[in-house]
Amino acid sequence: MPFLRRVVIALALALLAPALLPAVQTPARVKLSFWNLEWFPGHKPEPSAAERAAHIAEIQPEIAKLKPDIMGFSEVEDWKAIEAATAKVPGMKVNVVGQFVDKAGKIIRQQTALASKLPCLGAWWEQWKVNEAGFSPRRGFAFAAYQPVPGKVLLVYALHLKSNRRPEKGEPPNERMREESMKQLMQHVTAMTTAYGRMGKVTVIIGGDLNTSLDDS
Repeated sequence: MPFLRRVVIALALALLAPALLPAVQTPARVKLSFWNLEWFPGHKPEPSAAERAAHIAEIQPEIAKLKPDIMGFSEVEDWKAIEAATAKVPGMKVNVVGQFVDKAGKIIRQQTALASKLPCLGAWWEQWKVNEAGFSPRRGFAFAAYQPVPGKVLLVYALHLKSNRRPEKGEPPNERMREESMKQLMQHVTAMTTAYGRMGKVTVIIGGDLNTSLDDS
């Protein structure tokens, strides 16, 4: 084959290459869902095996209907619980599950967690810290950083802020505990935005059970 013809054929193949290669599927939108599963699995602090199984059977098809790319949870027991909850969602992997402890140092059954289909850059959980006034809010947060497409980073937080039940003796009002949680969270958001900002444009999503109401200023 003459040299010129080989060059022309090579050039034509190079121009056609993008059309010949399979298209890379990148989501135009990322769908997130957050759900308080209420003592999952079992619906109560000390459920029976039958109650656990029934709760799992109730939740699995509902999460499958949501078809989330990222799912945030609160009031879940552990890693196995999230694997069970998301078992019907193809490609969904558990990224992080909290291990928050009570005042006695015992791991509680009401954890927060994140699972997703997206590439995860890093994930961990943190318990709220003791503040200057000497108190720490209940639980903490689950955090994960994702990269949906090159040049963009998504930082996601799953929360379960203090409930409206009466505070224990020596604790501040519920509102103060929620405000302290958010103060500490925003400090973390600022640090992570700076850290992951080197990888591209950062978007932050904060979701979960915030225990607030629309008419509360």
